[in-house]
Amino acid sequence: MIRQAEQIFKALADRSRLKVLTALEDGEMCVCQITALLGFAQSTVSRHMQVLQQAGLVMSEKRGMWVFYRLSGNEAPKEIQNTLKLFRETWCHGGEYQQLKKQVKRIKSMKREKLCKK
Repeated sequence: MIRQAEQIFKALADRSRLKVLTALEDGEMCVCQITALLGFAQSTVSRHMQVLQQAGLVMSEKRGMWVFYRLSGNEAPKEIQNTLKLFRETWCHGGEYQQLKKQVKRIKSMKREKLCKK
């Protein structure tokens, strides 16, 4: 239990990972879309996603060439569900949140094939 808490707090201690959690509120995204959102190298994004997965906050699924990520849902332990709920309640009131949501919408409207070629 302590190890799980450490992993969750580590995952939430980084602003980029908070942005990813916010982006995934609107549904799954492929790693190329997340890379476009953060503006980091794909290897850096993959490391961030690994931290989020180890904490149990996100899940991944490989489909063909792409890896898709989504928030852990009802299948996650209650602690994870409560953490994600608390995150939403505390983070979603600021202007940065609204700006990020607009950026996510723009990225999701782009063709994945175009994003992944970069």
